[in-house]
Amino acid sequence: MILPLEDREAAAPAYILRGALITDGDCTPGCVVAVNGGLIAYAGPGDGFDAAHFPGAEELPLPPGSSLLPGLVDLHCHGAAGGGFPAGNDRACRAAVDFLHRNGTTSLLASLVTAPEDELVGSLGVLKVLAAEGRLVCPPTSSSSTFSPRNTARARRVSARTSSHMAANCPSEMSM
Repeated sequence: MILPLEDREAAAPAYILRGALITDGDCTPGCVVAVNGGLIAYAGPGDGFDAAHFPGAEELPLPPGSSLLPGLVDLHCHGAAGGGFPAGNDRACRAAVDFLHRNGTTSLLASLVTAPEDELVGSLGVLKVLAAEGRLVCPPTSSSSTFSPRNTARARRVSARTSSHMAANCPSEMSM
């Protein structure tokens, strides 16, 4: 069950879920996921969870045998909901990020595909802002087609322009 963002915030500002936790390829029974202010604040064994850290948190009932997948990290995302990251359109990029976050993706790495060099470099300005807001991981990646052997000269130019742009413009904790 994916609880859409609007429903999660309406249900309780802080809530607790209990079930089997799926992380790193393992499924561990008897675990807890605690959410506070729309963010995952705890995901781990039930015996290591202290509910006192979440005053007023509501425990949301789940069907018996439920499994918890506390968040999805999408490491190769070109966009969603009609918005693609390579074009660099602020409204479309935000619509894509918002759609993904509402539907269970907690972190994502924007991937750029083959596009004119100026578009690829220009899109970095929009993606830099979204990364600084904590809405996606920085720096974005480029698909293998952008850097294929037959595009060697172009690949060098785009790589040099995007690498220097991201190193100069990403928040320091996210720089390459």
